[in-house]
Amino acid sequence: MGVLSLVAEYMFPQLCVACKKEGTSVCGTCLDLVSTVGTFFYPKNSSLAYLAAVGEYDETGVLSQIIQALKYSYIEQVEHAIAQLIGDWFARQDRTFEVPDLIVPVPLHRQRYAERGFNQADVIANCLARVIDVPQAEPLMRKKKTKQQAKLDKTARLQNVSDAFVIRKGAQVDGKHILVVDDVYTTGATMGECAEILHRAGASRVTGFVLAKGE
Repeated sequence: MGVLSLVAEYMFPQLCVACKKEGTSVCGTCLDLVSTVGTFFYPKNSSLAYLAAVGEYDETGVLSQIIQALKYSYIEQVEHAIAQLIGDWFARQDRTFEVPDLIVPVPLHRQRYAERGFNQADVIANCLARVIDVPQAEPLMRKKKTKQQAKLDKTARLQNVSDAFVIRKGAQVDGKHILVVDDVYTTGATMGECAEILHRAGASRVTGFVLAKGE
């Protein structure tokens, strides 16, 4: 570790996103509190065949605090915790989880990407791709800047993402099982819209994966 890194660590020590203990962005004690038993959900009236989630969304829970840190603060070290949780989750699935042909993160609009500097869904998708050894691609593009889904009710969320995505020119999804990845699933409006677009482009099956499923 260089001198500058040592000085930065001394002046700005890492704090656990959950318990605020100094040392790391997610301490081992808090990480052990996250259940990785997982859940599978089959949404009605959706182009999404099913959703797999590492856990449930609880605003005060460690998993949710990890997601918030990734989404709004982008604490880079949280990525390691996410990869560990996904690895633990996948080890529990045995034959339950259907391995896809391709992993696809829900895209951000280019303006929001420029503002944030990263896409949290892409970070999660990258972790999952490494764990299950499946290629990751970005055949989807968000063509319109939508409002933040968390601030809208169910009806408004459906309207917000309607016609928001398109398939990139030259994208190859025909006949493939696509796994769409995001951070949190609530009403399913975003994933459902992505699944619909992918099916129209020829995907044979579209499933979803998130870190947490909300209500």
